[in-house]
Amino acid sequence: MLKVLKFIKSHSLVIILLAILIVYSSFYGKLDNDFVNRGLWFYDRGNYNSAIFFYNLANLLNSRNLHAYVCRGVAYENKGNLKQALANYNKAIEINPKFALTYYNRGVVYEKQGKMNEAIREYSKSIERDPGYVMAYYNRGNAYRDNKDFNKALADFSKAVEINPKFSMGYLNRGVLYQDIGNLDQSLSDLSNAIKNDRSSMKGYYNRGLAYYKKAEYDRAIPDFSNAIRLDPKYHYAYYGRGIAYFQKGIYDLALSDFKKTLELKNDYADAYRMLGESYQKINNDNLAIYNFCKAIELNPLSADAYLLRSHSYYNVRLFKQSLEDLLTFQSLSKDVSEDFVNFLETLKRLINKGELYEIHGTSGSQVK
Repeated sequence: MLKVLKFIKSHSLVIILLAILIVYSSFYGKLDNDFVNRGLWFYDRGNYNSAIFFYNLANLLNSRNLHAYVCRGVAYENKGNLKQALANYNKAIEINPKFALTYYNRGVVYEKQGKMNEAIREYSKSIERDPGYVMAYYNRGNAYRDNKDFNKALADFSKAVEINPKFSMGYLNRGVLYQDIGNLDQSLSDLSNAIKNDRSSMKGYYNRGLAYYKKAEYDRAIPDFSNAIRLDPKYHYAYYGRGIAYFQKGIYDLALSDFKKTLELKNDYADAYRMLGESYQKINNDNLAIYNFCKAIELNPLSADAYLLRSHSYYNVRLFKQSLEDLLTFQSLSKDVSEDFVNFLETLKRLINKGELYEIHGTSGSQVK
């Protein structure tokens, strides 16, 4: 009894406030919803803790306020507390098992946890309760794609854009999926629709650029990569994409510039170092080429192409032993036995047997003038 009295004394203001709120609510019957709305105001401004505080007040007044549980779940989800988010969504479903949004939100949490089958189940329940729920089809399509069930993913993306023909993200993801499975014409059609319905779709431009690149239509790929860069100047993949398009056109100075920018934004991108090295190789700067191939191999020791390219640059500067070592490493990684490979291998062996070796720092060998 003494502990109870002490608790009441130390929390008297809170108890009085709650009593006032309960009395007020009993007369006006909507204060819990007012608290939900106040929580949404804080949520929209990114203040999730304050939002949760008001959702808690709403549930103190009405323990069956569905929206308080759903909104609190979303706030916890944005804070990264997926366990609490699920607990709130579960309670919301217990209160109203017919509310499609709650199943959708629970699917999002499962997807963030990497539980694709559970996510698909929840999106399906959401669709059962609301057959016109575009985002449920879209997210279920993403989950099917991650599960490598491409036909079902395509069907869901198609349903999403059927319901909403202006749904840019639906066209975007279907276009990317078509590209992944090799249907470049359909991919281009969808990505163009994504851009048509959202001119700010950076990924629409980027992925359409990739599709044009894969069709060897470099003059169309380059403007799309440039638009992607305009919309997001820090998107390193767009610089890399434009760089490889310039490389294929033989415009090596612009390719070099884009690969350098790629590495400025992401300095551990092995492929960018490899392409930077190959660009230097094309303009006969084998020393810088070797440096960049070394960086590429350091980041990705299994990059067969980097070893082959470095082998050729070593050959060009007459470091035949190092060239041979790289060529043999390339063979072990790629299992290449082509005629070009065999001829290059025989040439290197013949030069080494003749004693035509250069010395590099840290190694010994004969030197010829």
